[in-house]
Amino acid sequence: MQSYHNSGGMILRGPGAKEREDYYPRSDVAVYDELAKTGERILPYYRSMTIWKDLYTVHGGFVNWTSEGLGIISFTNELWANAQYYYGKEGDWPRAEQRLKFGDLLQFGELWVPLKPYDHPTYGEILIGGWNQYASRVPPTFMLEELCHRNFAFTMYHAAQMPKLSFSRVRVKALDPGIWEVTAEVQNGAAIPSISAIAASKKIGARDQVSLRAAEGGSARVLTSGTLSDWISRSMTLTKRQPERMWVDSGIGSHTQRFFRWIVEGAGAIELEYKSQKAGTIRKAVKLESTEPK
Repeated sequence: MQSYHNSGGMILRGPGAKEREDYYPRSDVAVYDELAKTGERILPYYRSMTIWKDLYTVHGGFVNWTSEGLGIISFTNELWANAQYYYGKEGDWPRAEQRLKFGDLLQFGELWVPLKPYDHPTYGEILIGGWNQYASRVPPTFMLEELCHRNFAFTMYHAAQMPKLSFSRVRVKALDPGIWEVTAEVQNGAAIPSISAIAASKKIGARDQVSLRAAEGGSARVLTSGTLSDWISRSMTLTKRQPERMWVDSGIGSHTQRFFRWIVEGAGAIELEYKSQKAGTIRKAVKLESTEPK
């Protein structure tokens, strides 16, 4: 007879082993926590868990490889929680009886095989029967649609939190005749960064890059460029080579923004471009004319 295991639902993340805890930088853990907290609301009776700490040690697990080897914010879900049987309405029924009563009252005995005697060659007379193979860690068929819908909804929420980049602000300022200062803010409106901290530290995947070039008919030429600490900063960390393009090795973080500046000579239109392996490519066309109030 199978025993009734009163397990809860799990939203699992790595690491699978304690010694790999330092593979998960604090900023990545904050993203996991944000996603899993919403997941706990989408999936009642599920809870966010770390594999090695809350379940057991796993070496070479798939979700660990995607997180640690590919730098992807990854979860794995177990697809049933026994607490869902009564939605918290078990009342004063002892735990050992809860599954039996559910099988009788809601499943009408379809997963229970009546006990019958059997003459075992080693143990002699025994009883065979009890719960069949579909009675443990498997949702009842009439509850399967909700289970699949809720887990699909969590998967879609996770996907919707992939990085969403935009040129949220662009300012053009005249410095001298034919010399322009172009400042751009690139914002990430989602929870997942364009490059996870683990990917940045392990140099996994392609680097993000932001660039400025002359649009068709324009004559712009980048003289120098650099990154800024904030929108109003007058100093910048200079780009050492090829100033028209800046590498952004740490990407654009969760719900945050970064600031870039080019000093440009010329006239006409320019195009700004931010290219990311995980977030795609965004572009914005701008005219070299002052946007500063007169």
